[in-house]
Amino acid sequence: MPDKIEYENVSKIKDCYGCGVCVISCPKKIVEIKFNTKGFLEPTIIDQTKCIECGLCLNNCAYNHDQRAAQNAPLCAYAAWSNNERIRFKSSSGGICFELCKFYINQGFKICGVKYEPEDNIVSHVICSTIEELNQIFGSKYVQSNTIKGFEQFNNKDKFVVIGTPCQIDSVRRYIKKRKIEENFVLIDFFCHGVPSMKLWNKFSASQRNKIGNFNSVTWRNKVDGWHKSYRLDIIADSGEYHHTGLKFDDFFNLYFSNAALSPACFDKCKYKQDQSSADIRIGDMWGADYSKNKEGVNSVICFTEKGNKAVKEIDCTIKRHTFEEVLSGQMNFLPIRDNFFYRLNPLIIADSENWNEITTRFRKMFLKKRIMRKVKSIIKIFSKK
Repeated sequence: MPDKIEYENVSKIKDCYGCGVCVISCPKKIVEIKFNTKGFLEPTIIDQTKCIECGLCLNNCAYNHDQRAAQNAPLCAYAAWSNNERIRFKSSSGGICFELCKFYINQGFKICGVKYEPEDNIVSHVICSTIEELNQIFGSKYVQSNTIKGFEQFNNKDKFVVIGTPCQIDSVRRYIKKRKIEENFVLIDFFCHGVPSMKLWNKFSASQRNKIGNFNSVTWRNKVDGWHKSYRLDIIADSGEYHHTGLKFDDFFNLYFSNAALSPACFDKCKYKQDQSSADIRIGDMWGADYSKNKEGVNSVICFTEKGNKAVKEIDCTIKRHTFEEVLSGQMNFLPIRDNFFYRLNPLIIADSENWNEITTRFRKMFLKKRIMRKVKSIIKIFSKK
């Protein structure tokens, strides 16, 4: 048999960021993105024989480059929040992303952000053209987004604000630079912990459907008990029944923050911590001592370009200047750690045979065991000093 031909395209890349920019880069339209066996989005080539090896999919791929797309501008760091109390309460943090989107829509821009789609139980990037449409992309989503529906609408005529993970935004920056349309785009990313396997979300949502039936709305964070206690999922069933996960022990978020379900790319290839960004603006939660008593929500904001800094100063918000170090103090500034204690759960999360109850039962036992071990170690340490 003849040797297998290796084409110069994204078929050679595995366990990537799943940003989807390769799909919109391909002039022959032969790249698509699908969930792999681990539950992460990954590109595949529909028909290798149609590949002309132009290299555009690889050139625009942030995963394929060791360095991010360069930004040359001084940093400006702020704490900020919307002056509209309703917007601030409804937002995951301080409402700055909504205020930026509203500002740019009034300037004639279209907004490319993430929407939960209940019919497919996924989150997707979509395009919003009016302030009313912004409601569908309101709030953070802690699931990997399929970008294609939104990204494929980019063109040379319209102006766009694109909101995404740092790796998605890095690839978009490469794409718009290559097409010489950077001036028509404003790019916003956020402090990112990483993306979990879609299998984690599918198993969690299946467990919720068993309790309350099908649902049409999910809010990943809710401030009814304050901003610092906002990591709780609120779900509205088709029947109208309202359900929220436990405040003291939310299994989905505890598994997410344990890193047991994160993408391999988040562990091995993330190059976007601290000030490493290809965006105009980076947003997040302004955790830290200065706002530890705040209940309404405060955004951390870093402007990497003059374009971004100018917009932040013009929107309807309160901003307070901070040092870059102060903004970073409440963020995860290094790669996520593969905690082998919890990472043993990863095969269970990926396995189709394991359900949510089995995973969470195992996780709770491990969580308790680790707390006991930590307590014992601290006691031993105290007595060893005497």
